[in-house]
Amino acid sequence: SAISQPGAIAKLKEVYNDYFKELCQGDTTEKQAMAAAMILTADMAADAAVFRTGKITTVKEISEYLKTKKSVSTGERGYLYICSWVAANRNRFDLVDNTQEIYGVLSEEDNIAYIIRSKFAKAVQEQGFDERALLSWLKTKGLILVRGRRNTRGKRIKGVNVECIALRLPQADDEPYTPDDFQKLEEFELL
Repeated sequence: SAISQPGAIAKLKEVYNDYFKELCQGDTTEKQAMAAAMILTADMAADAAVFRTGKITTVKEISEYLKTKKSVSTGERGYLYICSWVAANRNRFDLVDNTQEIYGVLSEEDNIAYIIRSKFAKAVQEQGFDERALLSWLKTKGLILVRGRRNTRGKRIKGVNVECIALRLPQADDEPYTPDDFQKLEEFELL
């Protein structure tokens, strides 16, 4: 087959690198560009060795399915914001203090902030985040506990069962993102 011929691996590496460079010129992340370049290279190799149709997926076609740098970074920024918001409003998650409006409850054992849905919505919308997009990102990353297809969980707060966003908070010694992630955010002027 064409792939087992001498130099075929070198040619595939060259094709991959060309695809990767082209995809990086678009508005997608490096991780997605790597995966997409691999798919495009495999598609080209499969057509050359097996199918021989001449119909291969193009960079333009696959780019439609890739997330933009901004949308990925927005999810990360939204998570960091809501974690900071919980910390800044720590007293509003304290059920013993009856003098303040309650935003939810913290579960110290499993490091989950149960945020009343309406309070979560208001907090993220005031910062310009799209609530549905952020919840979708958080769900995909496993940063919220969900119930079936819903993005909420019921939680009893002061004797009343309310729908809450069950947000996983980072542990004190966790590094949920690497320094490179923060550098990328700064490069896109999104922090």
